[in-house]
Amino acid sequence: KKGELKPTTPFVCACRFELQKNVKFPCIPIKSSGCLIYPLESSGSVSCRYTAAPFVYLALELGATVFVERGFYLRTLPKNKSLDCLGGSISYAVKELINDRNLAKKLYGKKSLQELILKVCVNSTYGKTAQNVSLKKTYDAYEDEMDTIGASSITNPFVACMTTSLVQCFLLAACNEIERKGYKVYSATTDGFISNAPYELVEKLDLYGFKKYLSKSRVFLTKDKTAWEIKHYQ
Repeated sequence: KKGELKPTTPFVCACRFELQKNVKFPCIPIKSSGCLIYPLESSGSVSCRYTAAPFVYLALELGATVFVERGFYLRTLPKNKSLDCLGGSISYAVKELINDRNLAKKLYGKKSLQELILKVCVNSTYGKTAQNVSLKKTYDAYEDEMDTIGASSITNPFVACMTTSLVQCFLLAACNEIERKGYKVYSATTDGFISNAPYELVEKLDLYGFKKYLSKSRVFLTKDKTAWEIKHYQ
């Protein structure tokens, strides 16, 4: 039910769902023929597998009916008080890397080797938590054969799932809210979108309750609560 979940609730489930027909951007992904699709409902041969709390939370906020067939609440470590959310297990490590990157910019200049190495370290954190969650292989030139990548020392399916779920839901929430305010979203990618909505409006979007979590994470990591950045303007 609406109100039982927060965007950061440590919860995963297998569910069936039905969104209202006027929802412009459905928000619970289903894998079909190896691709992710976002239908208005799970029915027939297209059935929902496992999904995470952010998707279910957003669906409920958009007026969906969700039937949980099997769900799990995870036990977590105490709250990270700076983030006001559960867990935060790698937050301090990421914050340290960001601080080091900013220091490298000052000492060696933007796009210096030192700064770029630290940029790769920061941007690779999510990839390492998701490494080999789904079986992947790579070519071994020495053995001339494909070999399994294997898990990293910080591979964690739940952390990887929540990370990608939250980012996707920030975007889906923004797209739906923008459309409901009378503007258009023409395209969306991994971490951004193209819209005719003015920046001032986008920055004030509540994102159906996600905004405060995004802002607090940004402040914790960078001391800047700005949620969005203009990449191109025409």
